[in-house]
Amino acid sequence: MTQSKNATQKNASQTAIAKNTVPAITEKATPETVKPAEVVQTTETPVKVLPTTAAERIKASQQFNIISDKYERLVEKRDNLKKFILSNDGTKEKITLSNAAGQLFEVSNTHTIARVLTVINDDLDVVVATAEKQILEFAI
Repeated sequence: MTQSKNATQKNASQTAIAKNTVPAITEKATPETVKPAEVVQTTETPVKVLPTTAAERIKASQQFNIISDKYERLVEKRDNLKKFILSNDGTKEKITLSNAAGQLFEVSNTHTIARVLTVINDDLDVVVATAEKQILEFAI
């Protein structure tokens, strides 16, 4: 059986030589020889259609004013919260919650207040960042 295998390989080599071709050299793929395919990312920015009439531009300006007012209010709230956090001495703070029915819930535990303030601060940072993004992306 090995003789027929050798004969087959010899015939393949002779056939390649007769055709003036060189048999392909196969090389084992190693991490050094394999190169990852290049990934080409194309980012197409959507074309924004600007208002063409005076009325559309005025309406866009009014919308921008609303967004900018919201952003300024949120930044002011965040600043007030930071001042509140900085002024805490850990002894007399309390948080009071009330609902539409007029019921009140008061918390004065320092650890609980610190956790609640952290959540409020984190949420406020997200909302401020979203409002800022709206302003930066707005086209008048």
